[in-house]
Amino acid sequence: MPSRRQDGPQRATDPDGRRIWFQGSLYDETDDLIHFNNTQQSRDTPDEEFTLGFGAGDYANILSGSLTGTLVASHDYHFSYNAFLQAFPDTPSGASATGFISLSFTPVPKPNTALLLSFGLAGMTMKRKRLS
Repeated sequence: MPSRRQDGPQRATDPDGRRIWFQGSLYDETDDLIHFNNTQQSRDTPDEEFTLGFGAGDYANILSGSLTGTLVASHDYHFSYNAFLQAFPDTPSGASATGFISLSFTPVPKPNTALLLSFGLAGMTMKRKRLS
């Protein structure tokens, strides 16, 4: 079963501090379970920076679940990510948003069957020697 990790800083550059919203979540569709949810929203902070798994908004911060864990084989998962920057055309300064987000999987090694079999045989041999 693979483990998961999500990360990614998001930067919204807006000197006038308009509305910025950032959300990321991981949902297990098979078990109908939200593994991770993070929503950050800012309405008045200039040049806001959000990082998945933290709270930085001046208006809303929601963080539940964990950024790491184990995914179950044969389950269906849904990863969502949304970012929103609201600027108004009558404002003289420009606004922009940049960033990245990544979702990586690391295989979790399973015990080697041959290694387990050899430990079992060694244990049986030692037990047999003690009984004789």
